[in-house]
Amino acid sequence: MSERRGVSPYYPLLLALSLVVGLFIGQDLGGTHGPLTIFQVRQQGPADKIGQVIDLIDRQYVDTVEKNALVDEVLQDMLQRLDPHSYYISAAELRAAQEPLEGSFDGIGVEFAIQYDTVVVISPVEGGPSAAVGIRAGDRIISANGEPLAGIDISNDMVMKRLRGPKGSEVVVGIVRAGKPTPFEVTIERGKIPIHSVAAAWVENDGTGYIKLVRFAKNTHAEFQEAASELHRKGMTRLVLDLRGNGGGFLNSAIDLADEFLPDGRAIVYTEGRNSPRHDARATSAGDFEEIRSRSWWTRALRVPARSSPGRSKTMTVGS
Repeated sequence: MSERRGVSPYYPLLLALSLVVGLFIGQDLGGTHGPLTIFQVRQQGPADKIGQVIDLIDRQYVDTVEKNALVDEVLQDMLQRLDPHSYYISAAELRAAQEPLEGSFDGIGVEFAIQYDTVVVISPVEGGPSAAVGIRAGDRIISANGEPLAGIDISNDMVMKRLRGPKGSEVVVGIVRAGKPTPFEVTIERGKIPIHSVAAAWVENDGTGYIKLVRFAKNTHAEFQEAASELHRKGMTRLVLDLRGNGGGFLNSAIDLADEFLPDGRAIVYTEGRNSPRHDARATSAGDFEEIRSRSWWTRALRVPARSSPGRSKTMTVGS
């Protein structure tokens, strides 16, 4: 295991200050008349130092600076120096990350990947607007409302900004499809795109049920109950719960799922932080499948550290 870097978390601030002073000195030496001016940062708390440096940059730097983006970069670098699991996420990024966990979003309804600088449709979401107009897996989206959507600068964020939009609005996408000699355009009316946690559910002839969960979202517990109840009616006597590839999500949803199988009072998980008291989550008597013989293919979805530790805990700071 590699040793952690022994660098102070305030290093980015000192670096930023050095750069600012250096820029001002360089400006004066580069032909500015008059005495050399050095700006001093008053000895105050860390937050005050950040504010003073940003204010100096805003007022004195030769070019226009996007202050919010600059602060975001400093915060990101500072948190990453604590440990690789601590990170800063802006409010906009948080909203985008939470959409799949909330259960739905507005858009055209495709899963895509960027391959060789081109947006490739992995699959249209079943029941979504793209599936309704005939978009197929393998289609390449090259434009949106006449603007190119391909090239070396293309990013996931850019694709989502161009294709997502309020329900009822329209977007004209340019499509390249294998077997067709020329590109063509399709008008898609955006709609509410459902996001499901249960990716597959069936029961074998021997009574073995199978349920695959791909995330722990807001509606995961309800979806599982519906799927498992249906399999139980079809004769399920034991269950394989497949969590391979599950990236996690809401802790409460994972606890509710575990409660379905564990007897009343059984410990599920506890959380504890340096400044947070220990909180234990225990199973209740509400589980409907405590008698089902179950086997889980667990991944990291429920692998919650028993205690907070620098190497495994996560710090999330939300910006505006």
